[in-house]
Amino acid sequence: MSHFHKIIDTDSHFHIDPVTRLISTKADKLYVAQYDHDSERFTFQIPRYVEEHDMSLCDRIEVNFTNVIRTKKQQNSDVYIVKDADKSFDNDTFFFSWLISSNATQLVGSLHFSITFLCFDDDGNTTYEWGTAVYENVQVLIKPKNAAVVVAKYPDLYNQLKKSSIAFLQLVVG
Repeated sequence: MSHFHKIIDTDSHFHIDPVTRLISTKADKLYVAQYDHDSERFTFQIPRYVEEHDMSLCDRIEVNFTNVIRTKKQQNSDVYIVKDADKSFDNDTFFFSWLISSNATQLVGSLHFSITFLCFDDDGNTTYEWGTAVYENVQVLIKPKNAAVVVAKYPDLYNQLKKSSIAFLQLVVG
């Protein structure tokens, strides 16, 4: 059944230093669990103006991430396009967030990311690009998924539950 939860981020923010381009945080919670999906949000802040460029006017903000297994023999890389951003009340700080989905938490190990701010002209050509250094201090903790084991161990029970769920949905939907 589809549902919506408003996610409110009360954790310490990640701060982007406009000079060193380093990302830092005072957050104690630098862990996510394997396979977690849309249940954790990291919020970032940067001064609104970086070398006289208004970061709030960027056309796109990307979080480029790599989920790396502990042995570094396997990794999963992707990009998240920021969907929410806002200026502070005093208009001096710019905020945005990353809603972490399961494609960033597939592998037990670490989650590395950097931020890229982009502006484009009317033809889609990049007119401004500014990026941060890579942040490497988020850990992805192991979380077992035992559904396949349950299906293999108790196929009759699984099929019975599956049939009763389908029958219930047909009754409800009509």
